[in-house]
Amino acid sequence: MSAEGDELRAKAARLDALALQDFADAEEFWAAMPDGWDPNGNEAYFADGQGPTGRVQQTIDWYRWLADRHDAEEAAKPPAPVTSGWDKANPVYLEQFSGTGVPSTFVSESKAWGISGGQVQNAINQMANASVKDGQLVLTARRDGPHSTGLSSPSTVGWSTSNLHTGSNILIQLGKGKLFEFDATVPAMPTTQDNGMWPALWMTRSDGGDTVEFDVMEYFGGSDKLGVAWHGTYAGGRVWGKDWWNAEQAWVPDGKQHRFAMEWMPHGLKWFVDGVVVGTRTKDQLYPRCTDPSIKMRLRVGVQVGGAFGGNTSPGGVATSGTLSPWEFKISEIRVSSWV
Repeated sequence: MSAEGDELRAKAARLDALALQDFADAEEFWAAMPDGWDPNGNEAYFADGQGPTGRVQQTIDWYRWLADRHDAEEAAKPPAPVTSGWDKANPVYLEQFSGTGVPSTFVSESKAWGISGGQVQNAINQMANASVKDGQLVLTARRDGPHSTGLSSPSTVGWSTSNLHTGSNILIQLGKGKLFEFDATVPAMPTTQDNGMWPALWMTRSDGGDTVEFDVMEYFGGSDKLGVAWHGTYAGGRVWGKDWWNAEQAWVPDGKQHRFAMEWMPHGLKWFVDGVVVGTRTKDQLYPRCTDPSIKMRLRVGVQVGGAFGGNTSPGGVATSGTLSPWEFKISEIRVSSWV
């Protein structure tokens, strides 16, 4: 069917109703014709001596003939090319931090001391260290301790930080593919390598089952490197390249906004920094659950201090001394798009 054909059939239906009426003369008929129909310009389509009703029926037949012709022309056209790509105009999730507070989609990490790798921060007060200002989510690390860990060693830590995730509020599934984009700023620092800071943007499985984790961006203050990674199962230990993989490159924070992105596709993963590919993994290089369409991933953003990746937890070191406190990791946009 064509749009032109539909319009002509609608006109024919209106005239069909008119044809049932008894017109007094031709003038009344032409006045009733839709869209200002001009009889003089269409004389060839009408037979003389048939009267208004006959002319109505001929006009109906002509409209229907034209409608069929339009339909035939439409059917003969080659099909429009099918285009595939990221539907950024209709994101699955978009957060631009336009409000005054932390979006309700985010909840705080509940652990009281670090998360992994022997970090020195205290994580109890995490939502208090998160704020929204000038269209940015600001995650702050502060040396404001001592804070009790509830452990025998270490019994106290000196820093508080912020690690947030979307919990069950935002859950992302693979589908045909997903593109995760984070616009974020790591501040320039007078002391870079071994500075103690470890900001990250990542995703984890929502149900806490066999671990699947995608790290879109990690800055390792201990080595002054930018890392991207995926993690598979922890059962029975992990083998690099089979259960986990990472890529690192030298990277000195410049205090400017950068776009960190990752494509999650049925055939593999690809990471980008400002549009430049910094890592790829094909499906056969991944733990099988990484491309399982049934798993649901939640978004995570955070800052950690010290430990194996942040570095510098020794007495007198930057992380221990608090030289960089308060330290702010800023995120201005998070966008998740689908492949169509």
